[in-house]
Amino acid sequence: MANERDDELIKIKRREKKEKPKKQRPAKKQKPKKAPQEKSTPKNAPRTKGVTLDFTTEEKPKYSRYYMAVSKRYRLARILASVVLVAFLLVMLLFYRENITYANLMYLVRDLDSDSSVSIGVYSDITYERSFSFDFELFRNRVAVASTKGFALYSRTGSEDLVSEEIISDPRLEAGEKYALMYDAGTNKYFVYTTIAKVLSAQSEFTIDDAAVSDSGRYALLTGCDEAKALVTVYNQDFVPITEYYKDNYVIDIALSTDGEKIAAVSCDISSSEVKGEIMLGTVGVEEITSLEYPGMMPLRAEYTDSGRLIVLCDSGLLVFDGKKEYAFRSFEGLTPGSFDIEGDLVAISFPTNVIGSESMLKVFDAEANELYSAEIGEKIGFVETDGEEAVYTVGDSVAVKLSLADGALTYEEIRQQPVGAIAVPGSLIVCSPDGTSSYFTGAEE
Repeated sequence: MANERDDELIKIKRREKKEKPKKQRPAKKQKPKKAPQEKSTPKNAPRTKGVTLDFTTEEKPKYSRYYMAVSKRYRLARILASVVLVAFLLVMLLFYRENITYANLMYLVRDLDSDSSVSIGVYSDITYERSFSFDFELFRNRVAVASTKGFALYSRTGSEDLVSEEIISDPRLEAGEKYALMYDAGTNKYFVYTTIAKVLSAQSEFTIDDAAVSDSGRYALLTGCDEAKALVTVYNQDFVPITEYYKDNYVIDIALSTDGEKIAAVSCDISSSEVKGEIMLGTVGVEEITSLEYPGMMPLRAEYTDSGRLIVLCDSGLLVFDGKKEYAFRSFEGLTPGSFDIEGDLVAISFPTNVIGSESMLKVFDAEANELYSAEIGEKIGFVETDGEEAVYTVGDSVAVKLSLADGALTYEEIRQQPVGAIAVPGSLIVCSPDGTSSYFTGAEE
């Protein structure tokens, strides 16, 4: 019984031990979570409208393999070109030194300005050394002056583009789009210029009486000769003679077409009691010519128009040739021509209307000998100039007159210096004096 009681006590103790409550451990205090801090934004950062920008990292530049390869090829080509250039210069200096001359250098630069031009506008006044023997032309929109001192070329702003000192006694000047040719009338000296250099200084076999220059670079010289009374020689743009024409009459003027393909010479025969004019028409490079006779007419001037027709001014009328045939004739009806100018497709002629020439009439014709304008000019006319498009100008001793081809209006301006020449440029008139030039009809108040 005692054992059973002991066993019962043991069970009761075990049960109490199991049911005894466990001690509660105090709960750990949790630290408050920190709020996430916003990243600082640098000042003057761009507004991104909610888009987060990371300014702490740098983007690495991206390179295109294709363009890197192209760049390497160009770099290699530049190095090779430099090496070839140096080698070329060394070969030229070692083996061809005797050919590097002033004449060859001038031949090299003769075409450097073939595409250059200057803007058109009012030309500034020019001052040059005083002289009383001049000839003036408009050469590639620049004012070309030939004097006893030589050749000078002035830009629209009045600056000297080129000066070539030559000693000549009777300067004459002809100009095309490629070359300007100055010669000393009565001698055999002549010179050829571009806008940047003198490219030729030459002497013909015989004395020079006249010259003509085409826009293509071909030019012709009228000289005397032993075989005939006159010789017309045409040169190409490389200054080499290509065709010769002999004339037994007294040649007054020669002309070349703008492309240099056609040649004309006007002459007269005064051996008989009646004056007989003759017009020679030819093709450059072909010796065969066409000669047309005009009894009782004295040719004075020949000029090809921009349309390719030949205008021949005679003492009694105006002749127009198309190809090698006469195209039109306009009689002056008893009037005697004074000063004249042929430019573009226009012909401007002054006719004195009294014995002393103090009053004149101005007539303008087109390339078909049609009379476009006729106006009475109550002034003496020393020079007539036209720009070939918009206006015709007359220059007297003290007054210049502008005839507007648009409406036929006449405008007068007083001249401030002694005129020895004039040049019509688009929009104004340049009057040349012994020591400088002045512009008129510019629209500016005097």
